[in-house]
Amino acid sequence: MDKKDRRILEADELDALQQQKEEQKYKQKKKKQQQEENQLEEEEEDEEFDSFIVQDDAPISQEQDENNENSQIEQLRAKQNYENSILEFLNFLFHILNLDPKINEEIIVIKRNCLKMLKINDFQKIAEYKEPCIILKIQDVVCKNCLHVIELDVFRDLWVCQECSIPYDKYYLENKLIQEIQNEITLYQIQDLYCVKCFGVKDDYLSVNCPGCSTGYKVNIDSNVTPLIGIDGVKVRNSLLLLAEKNQFSVLKHVILNSWKLM
Repeated sequence: MDKKDRRILEADELDALQQQKEEQKYKQKKKKQQQEENQLEEEEEDEEFDSFIVQDDAPISQEQDENNENSQIEQLRAKQNYENSILEFLNFLFHILNLDPKINEEIIVIKRNCLKMLKINDFQKIAEYKEPCIILKIQDVVCKNCLHVIELDVFRDLWVCQECSIPYDKYYLENKLIQEIQNEITLYQIQDLYCVKCFGVKDDYLSVNCPGCSTGYKVNIDSNVTPLIGIDGVKVRNSLLLLAEKNQFSVLKHVILNSWKLM
């Protein structure tokens, strides 16, 4: 082996040694970075644990899910916000007692005296009983198992057949709700306009005011016939929207969000 070959071998050995040193440095650097990352993760876990101990009232994720579900159920029931709890308690109490016709006269006197203590007249609207839940009934709900037909209250009744105890098909109920919405929108669009003063029905298409008394027109919406458009229509629609999200009624949700743009 001549000198030239030896020099080539020595150069190759030096390159190999230098490459090994660089690899060792890279491994050490990588190991150091990994240790620093592990240390940071441990510190973050300690901070989270400390914050969890300090905030001992904070619920865990499962409890949060349960609370969210309960709040949605309460919203679906569409409960009203009562400002005077004592007055509402009296209204509920006397409404139950009035179910017995034998003591109606005594109940009227007792209720009047109780309202006097609250400085409220018994003829005021706030002294009247109000249904705590919004009522939305679907007509002619048929059980596919026993063919039993009922009138189903969406927010208060169980979605189970009263005869055979088999649950109703959810998508069948979704179609019934969509049909109910379409019927009410149709009733709203084809209804008559009434004069505000003389209650005369508008009999033409061009007049803005009543020809008899020169007063404007208004719609006459009966909340009992059209609960989705009546006084509590916004509450009913919001409750239906929550109901659609809860039961994954995508078509019903789309109808609710887009149908009332027509009015």
